[in-house]
Amino acid sequence: MDIIQAIIIGLVQGLTEFLPVSSSAHLIFAQQALGVADVGLAFDVLLHVGTLVAVIVYFFNDIVNMIKGFLLSLVDLKDGNFMGELKKDPYKKLAWLTILATIPIGIVGVLFNDIVESMFQGLTVPAFLLLITGMSCSGTCWLLGDASFQCEVWRLLDALLSINVPWSQEFSGVLRFWT
Repeated sequence: MDIIQAIIIGLVQGLTEFLPVSSSAHLIFAQQALGVADVGLAFDVLLHVGTLVAVIVYFFNDIVNMIKGFLLSLVDLKDGNFMGELKKDPYKKLAWLTILATIPIGIVGVLFNDIVESMFQGLTVPAFLLLITGMSCSGTCWLLGDASFQCEVWRLLDALLSINVPWSQEFSGVLRFWT
């Protein structure tokens, strides 16, 4: 892989990571289009670390508030006022919903990592899963309605749907990154 190919692949990662599509699937397509057989684990990790840094910088205040909310909710749990305080503070609620909604896809990732990794050797499965992702994201927005971007009114079911219904994106992105 030469520097131009690396820049193009980096741009694909940067442009697709924050869209409701699988950046990893798009990286597979870009690598195939550029004739790059394998970028290597170090480059793949570097791309995702860049994304992680961008997310942390952009959402820094929200992340800090979620961490504080989570820690304070543990005190609330000890004091027996967990549910009451959870309803008052959207960051406490968002922290717990994020944790709870991530558990199912984490279990799938641990149990089926090898199978999923073998599915992404060609372009057919990522292309099909991108199609399914688009349909499931649209369906999730339809199911959640106006509540889809208002975490104050989310319930556990809303969080589970928003993270786990677009399962194909998780398969093509998160699980591939774990290997």
